[in-house]
Amino acid sequence: MKKFKIAGIILLVAILAFSSVGCGGIDKEEVSKGEIISNEKSSEKPSEASEKPSDKPSEKPSEEPSEKTDKKLDLGKNEGDTYKNDYFGLSVKLPKGWKVASDEEKKQVLNMGKQVVAGDDKAKQAEVELAEAKSVYLLMVSKIGMNQQSYDNGNFMIMAEKLSFLQGINKGSQYLEHVKKGLQDVKAQMPYKLDKPIYSEKIGGKEFAVLDAVMESEQLKLTQKYYAYVMKGYALVFIGTSTNDENAKIIQGMLDSMKFE
Repeated sequence: MKKFKIAGIILLVAILAFSSVGCGGIDKEEVSKGEIISNEKSSEKPSEASEKPSDKPSEKPSEEPSEKTDKKLDLGKNEGDTYKNDYFGLSVKLPKGWKVASDEEKKQVLNMGKQVVAGDDKAKQAEVELAEAKSVYLLMVSKIGMNQQSYDNGNFMIMAEKLSFLQGINKGSQYLEHVKKGLQDVKAQMPYKLDKPIYSEKIGGKEFAVLDAVMESEQLKLTQKYYAYVMKGYALVFIGTSTNDENAKIIQGMLDSMKFE
């Protein structure tokens, strides 16, 4: 297997995941119309801050897709050592010393991901760019920075995708089935092991569907966990990436601190 760049792994895989769903999320026209409320102060400056799986998901038939709200999706904000998003009513404690990615860092990692996935393939480049444009990246936080090359760099991401652009998806487990297929389709570039069935895990009182993915090379073993839940017209997705037990515990601590209003 070719050596991969750790800084690009988390966002790269997210691109692959959203490409696999087929319809993406928010398009550029909606963004320009104010469908998303931006909070640039929370993303431009890096900052520092101080499971019991079941065999099958036990989600409600449609989770929360019928819930209506007058609010617009916002990118959230950092308040001290806590990230908050008013639209989803969620808050999560940020690990002490971990870095919140700026917009520029996100772009750098996106470009790295495009190179790995698409190379010189114009059709694939267009597919990846469309998936990127239709995904909303709410939070990216990592141990030493997203653009730093280190095998000890854990990552955690929160992202969202609008249900009206998805084909027949109204549960987190359905969403992750598409993610799983997308990862299987790029096995040549990213040889993931996806042996464990999708299961459920309670986060902040809500039953999220969970997908485990493992990738090994000569240098390290990389573990990713995808979490998906449908609420307020969106698929809310968390992705945790770790290369050792210490980072895995820190990411689990973030999930344990998650609260929904």
